[in-house]
Amino acid sequence: MNDVTKKELFFRDFTIGTLWWAREELIRQNYSSWGYNADRQQHPLLSLLKTPPEDDLCFIPMLPGATQTKSNNYVKRKGLILVTGLMKDDPNHRTVFGEVFEATGGFTVQELLYYDEDAAKNKPVGEFRDVRKVWSNVDKPKCSPQEMSVVEHYYQLHFADDVIKGDKK
Repeated sequence: MNDVTKKELFFRDFTIGTLWWAREELIRQNYSSWGYNADRQQHPLLSLLKTPPEDDLCFIPMLPGATQTKSNNYVKRKGLILVTGLMKDDPNHRTVFGEVFEATGGFTVQELLYYDEDAAKNKPVGEFRDVRKVWSNVDKPKCSPQEMSVVEHYYQLHFADDVIKGDKK
């Protein structure tokens, strides 16, 4: 593990409730129940990792999100996680996590820190979507306290500790 990776592990929050984006094709590869949507370039993710990763091989389980068009009653009845404001240009946009997808999908820290140097040389500054496969959500890095209480409840209902602690693949 290089010095940059060690710093990233120390300073970056990968734990439960952090919000991420991933390239659509990567979601399709890592989640068997994913229905590929070719008109999307990226998709939101919610980390379910309970403890900080110890190294870059740590597996981080994540739930993919989808735009929520159903009622609040439906979300509550199903026990889903509703997060608003993932994008600064649409603060009322509703995203739901946990409805369709298995929680065993996710990424290693190594995959989250991947940076394509060749692509970066040819892209303008700020085009991080083209040089990273997965990136933290800069508009909303973590769920709000109210959303976190739902995330914790969802976690308690659905997952055993040994699945979500970040065990290596």
